Amino acid sequence: MDVSLPRELESLVKDRVESGVYADASEVVGAALRHFFHLSETDEIDNAEADRIRSIVMQRMQSIEDGSAEMLDMEVVLADIDRKHFS
Repeated sequence: MDVSLPRELESLVKDRVESGVYADASEVVGAALRHFFHLSETDEIDNAEADRIRSIVMQRMQSIEDGSAEMLDMEVVLADIDRKHFS
């Protein structure tokens, strides 16, 4: 199966692979789809909430693309919090 992604999503996938969290793009997409379908199947969020989340994510992605924000590695962020507040 071949899947085309918008440039900003492709960039996010590449970032996750380059961070070492995932071995390749297929793992990233697979994890994202499993998470998406789990949320959909368990009905933990309704359509309005999904739309709100989608809107926020798209705004953040646009900020990263236009350079007004940068993508951070969550592992690094969490390690910083641990070091600053729990050491």
